[in-house]
Formats: sequence, structure tokens, C-alpha cells
Amino acid sequence: MATIKKIGIGRRLYNILIEERSFPGYFLFFFILILCFGFVYSLMPEDHGVVPKESANFGSDLFHGIYFSVVTITSLGYGDLKPEGLSRLFAGFQVVLGLTVIGLMIGKLTSVRVSHFVSSLYASDVKRNLTKFSSNFSADSENIRSSFARLADHYQKLQVPTTQVDSADSVIDELSDAEFERAKNRFNVSVESLRNRTREFHEYLFEATDHGEYLQLINEINLIDLVSAISSALSVINQSIIALYPFQESKSSMAGVPILHLSEIATLHQRSSSLVSENSQHDEISKKCFEIDKLCKSISVALRQVPSEEQPDQLYRGDEPIGISETDSSESKGEPR
Repeated sequence: MATIKKIGIGRRLYNILIEERSFPGYFLFFFILILCFGFVYSLMPEDHGVVPKESANFGSDLFHGIYFSVVTITSLGYGDLKPEGLSRLFAGFQVVLGLTVIGLMIGKLTSVRVSHFVSSLYASDVKRNLTKFSSNFSADSENIRSSFARLADHYQKLQVPTTQVDSADSVIDELSDAEFERAKNRFNVSVESLRNRTREFHEYLFEATDHGEYLQLINEINLIDLVSAISSALSVINQSIIALYPFQESKSSMAGVPILHLSEIATLHQRSSSLVSENSQHDEISKKCFEIDKLCKSISVALRQVPSEEQPDQLYRGDEPIGISETDSSESKGEPR
């Protein structure tokens, strides 16, 4: 945490001192440096001041101080004046500072047009990447929805009383079991795809924002499409967890999907949405990020083995759970529906 804070402070100082400064600001600072150092040189005593090269008895004054400051900060060094004592220390520091400021001014003059083209290329790359992520998250959402719909059909069959099933037909039972395993496997694969996509997006977003004002280059429409696609995918995951909760086979997995994988999806998207919300000025995007945050918290609560007094229907849903109907209170008491 301390390292992250140091990096943040360092980057903020860099932005204040360099990125946010204009050429006129640097020029004014350069002029002030000349006057300040010239004033300091003029106040120095004879044995620590600026003296002519031929005579050590020359007394420093403001004119000679400013003149020596100009030739020193620009590295001209005519040699007609020389520093003595502490003035040498000030002169050395002024040379380094002057070269730095001059270099920054030249860079500002030459980089304005280059920065424009670089920003245009970067913004185009950002748009392309976000469009790709939006499309992939939408595809993952649809894959999870369709695979869970098939899985839900098999779980509903588990609710049918055994008296209604022809137990003599073992071939049908075997086929049903095989289809059930294929449905679980397909659901597992679709969730794993979303998990990998989530990791990729999380790493991309945090690496991109670590190098500058990334989110300011993103078009509002592209960002809304992205957070909407993420919200849709998380909503499907949330609905699936709520619906599968009564059928959870173990504390470590749900329908064959490891609980840790589902928890990782929620955690990473919560971090990403927080970053997007903090750096976005659009109300619609902030609203979507808040929805994502609620969905992630709901998933986390459901995965922590919800106690009996906190039923799944108390969690945030977004939409009704898909595929599996909820049981009513009479069923929980063992009475037929």
C-alpha cells in the first residue's frame, strides 16, 4: 500500500510540475530564476560573490549579478566574471536548473503537434480495445445464459417426484446423466471464459490508467457500451448463483464451477468499476458502475454461504433468476406445490 501511495504522489508531482505546465509558464519561471539568482549574487560579500577575472577587489552589484545570472543559466560563460566562495555553489546549481528548464521549454514547443497525433492514435487504439471487450463480454453473457438455461432444465427434473419417473428405463437415465454432465461442463466453460476475460480486462485497464489520463480519452458511448456489457454478464452470473443455491453440491463449487473463480470475477470487476467511476464525469457511467458494484457485492454475499435467515431473494437481482423457478414456503415445509 505504501508503494502504491508513493507512486501516486510521484505521478501527481510529475503532472503538476511538467505535464500541466505550458510554455509561457516555463518562460516566466525561467525569467524569475534569472532575477532571483542575480539578486542573490548581488548580496554576496566580496569573498563569496562575483568578481571580474582581472580584479579581486571588485564589489558585486545588482547589474553584475543579473548579468552573471544570465550567462550562467544559459551556459554561455564569457569568463569576464567569476564566482568566489559560496557563489560557486549557487552557480553550479543554477546551471543544472537552467539546462533543465530550457530543455523542458524546447520540448513543449516541439511536442504540441506530436502530442496531438499521438493522442489521436492512442484514442483510436482505446476505442478499438473497448469495442472488442464490449463484444466479448456480451458474447460471454449470452453463452452463460444459454448454457445455464440447459443446465436449469436438468435441475428442474431433479424436483420431479420419483413416482413420476420410469425407473425401469435405465437407458434413458444414463442418457439423461450424460446430458446433465455435458450441460454442467458447458456452463463451466462459459464461466471460465468470462473469468479469463475479466482478468484480461482488469490487467489492461489498470496498466493503461497507470500511464496517464486514460479514461479521459474514452468516448462516452464506448464506455457506456462496455459497462453495460459487463453489467449484463454479472447479472447473469448473479441470477445463476441465486437459482443454483438450493442445489449447491459442495462448499467449494457450484454446478462444477469453483467458488473461487466466481469470487474472483466479482472482486476484479468491483475494482475495475471503482476505477472507472472515480475517473468518469458522466452520470450514466457512474450509475452503471454503481449497479456493477451492487452485483459484485451480491455475488460475494451469495458465495459466502448465505445463512437461512438471509434468503437469496433478499439479494440484489437485477432481473428474475432464469430457468429455475423459486420454491415457495409450502415446499420448504415438505408440502406439495
